[in-house]
Amino acid sequence: MGDYYCFDNPGAMHNLLKERFVKTIPHDFDYTFNLMYSVYSLPNILLPLLGGILIFKYGCRLMFLIFCFLILLGQLIFAMGCSFMSINTMLIGRIIFGLGGESLNIAQFALLTQWFSKNEIAFSMGICMGVARVGSVLNELISPKIAYVSK
Repeated sequence: MGDYYCFDNPGAMHNLLKERFVKTIPHDFDYTFNLMYSVYSLPNILLPLLGGILIFKYGCRLMFLIFCFLILLGQLIFAMGCSFMSINTMLIGRIIFGLGGESLNIAQFALLTQWFSKNEIAFSMGICMGVARVGSVLNELISPKIAYVSK
């Protein structure tokens, strides 16, 4: 749930980020904003394959923790970049976040296949994805309100 909350965070904060960075970005803000999603997606063209290999080699639980750590570290760096008004730091945070993002889903599904029988896997994956998407919904509802209050 936290992964999807953080992934969609820039989208929920688009207007607030635009207000904050309109003076510091000499070029089009929307290009820079979209770059936040591009730097996440670019490594994830191949990283889920690499993540699957690492899961096979080192185990689901260890790699799950490593991918979670990368997501946490990336989001912390992204938040620091926003606080210090540094777009480059925010982009670095999104890259680090991307290193763990989609590979975490692979680790989750690998764990589910260990816990559930053949007939239950699809249902358990559906529940997992449904609960994860609650993070996206909560992000859209909560994050802008928190940001406006703390503004």
